[in-house]
Amino acid sequence: MSIAASLSQSTAKRATTLMGALLLCACGASLTLQTHQFWQLLQPVAITPTKTERQTPVRLKHAEIAELFGKNSAANAPPTTPLHLTLLASFTHPDIARSSAIIGQPDEPARRIRVGESIRNGIVLSGVFPKHVTLTRNNRSEVLYFAETQR
Repeated sequence: MSIAASLSQSTAKRATTLMGALLLCACGASLTLQTHQFWQLLQPVAITPTKTERQTPVRLKHAEIAELFGKNSAANAPPTTPLHLTLLASFTHPDIARSSAIIGQPDEPARRIRVGESIRNGIVLSGVFPKHVTLTRNNRSEVLYFAETQR
């Protein structure tokens, strides 16, 4: 092999290595720039108030915001049931039909009842919530609370 051929192969290897190193540096610089831009997007934007904006906080009256999220649900809540039933457990599920509760009755063992099932004649479990259940009796809603959360 001649010296010129050997020198040409050595130069080709170095050129290939140099091109690979330059490509690696370019990819690293691009990644660094993209990371910097991403972090800038995540930083909160500082908003400085203009001179025309009020510097004092706005004070709202309780009456103005009282119905912001709807009427007071406690005022519209159904009455507590007068029946002698004991709520022992409630099992809520996103699918309302799969929710159930364990309810005890005097002189009977407690049993699990699903929404829509009858507790006894004319009394149907109509809703299950984490702290109470709703019953329907004579087409009227009533609430049965756990013994420790009763109103």
